[in-house]
Amino acid sequence: MHSLSIELKRVCELRSLQDGICLEGVSIGENSEVLLNYCNPHKSTSLIQIYSAGTWTDIPLDRQWDIVAYSNERLYLYSSEPGADFVHVYDVNGTEINAFYVGFGVDDIQVQDNAVFISYSDEGVFERNSLCSAGFCIVDILGNKCYQPDVDTVFEGIVDCYLQNLCKPNEAWVYFFSYTNAEHYYLVQLKKFEINAVWELPMGPDLISMAIFENLLLTDSQDLTTHAHEFSLFELSQDGQFEKVAQIDFQTDPQSERYQCITSRGKSMYLYTDNAVYLADVEQIKARLQAEKKRYSG
Repeated sequence: MHSLSIELKRVCELRSLQDGICLEGVSIGENSEVLLNYCNPHKSTSLIQIYSAGTWTDIPLDRQWDIVAYSNERLYLYSSEPGADFVHVYDVNGTEINAFYVGFGVDDIQVQDNAVFISYSDEGVFERNSLCSAGFCIVDILGNKCYQPDVDTVFEGIVDCYLQNLCKPNEAWVYFFSYTNAEHYYLVQLKKFEINAVWELPMGPDLISMAIFENLLLTDSQDLTTHAHEFSLFELSQDGQFEKVAQIDFQTDPQSERYQCITSRGKSMYLYTDNAVYLADVEQIKARLQAEKKRYSG
């Protein structure tokens, strides 16, 4: 197995805010905008910051939101509070313009080409309504259901689903956790609203996050005792096979920064720390991997 050292490009720093404000999450918009979702739990309010082309846009909201997506100057917002079963659509001035029902237990939302991709945690799956029960669905920007995979024909006992990446055109990656007689973890590639390929992965509770680009899967696992992060790179083949091919050592500045999460959107991979959001050069990772393979095979 190879070891790759990859330098990260700093996209933006996380801005210092007043005490009592916490970072709820980092997400990526349809056109690579970085979205920072800050909340004030004492006042139940949110501040959404959008970073694009070197410019920040601040959108204060008088309600606390847990999930934020962004497309075509529209925010898609979801609260995990009981009974808050709707996605609310806001413009960049902080004005609500629409809302549509999606059910309870939403884990993630991403928007692409006027389609809203939604994944659900166990609270949603076990609700057993027509949107949530499969763990994943696609609706249009008015909330009309466009697609839901027939997961029972592939695997049973769905508990959780995690939306991992959207890639144009018409490609989505989702990660299912199921439980029948044992735990099973499935990575599913969807193309044109159909299941195209499935991989059963040997993951466990130490998995923090993952990023997917083309046929490469990067996983971020954290030692539950030392809290150290380990980044592993897998190659995927369309027949459901996979191979662990490298360990990744990401280089940040300063090197002491504490990792939080990795995520991918399209052909870009992002990593954020306590202080900043970084961009990993996917082409650099692919080139380094091929160079290492060539060096060892020669």
